[in-house]
Amino acid sequence: MGPVREQAATVREQMGSTGEDTKGHRRGMNVGVSQDRDGEEEPQAMLPAGTHVEVRNRYLGTWARGFEVVASVDGTYEVRRISDSSVMPDVFKPEDVRPSRRRQGLWWA
Repeated sequence: MGPVREQAATVREQMGSTGEDTKGHRRGMNVGVSQDRDGEEEPQAMLPAGTHVEVRNRYLGTWARGFEVVASVDGTYEVRRISDSSVMPDVFKPEDVRPSRRRQGLWWA
């Protein structure tokens, strides 16, 4: 088994049946959704085309940078990989897309 599969197996074991890691954090919870003071969830506005975003890796659940929104289609996002301008073959749910965060404090940024 390769290192990526071993890492995925470790993550799955840590998450267990409850979906929480060993520190009590729930993976992927409430991403792309804001909560008001009553605890009710209200959907965020859809991101406009051209917005630089990160997308959730569906295998490991990590975030990948280097994408932009092409269009919003029926409450999902069509995204393009910036490095080669390829439009991804599948659409992404709003909870699997978030605006890119600028990394700060790096000497080359």
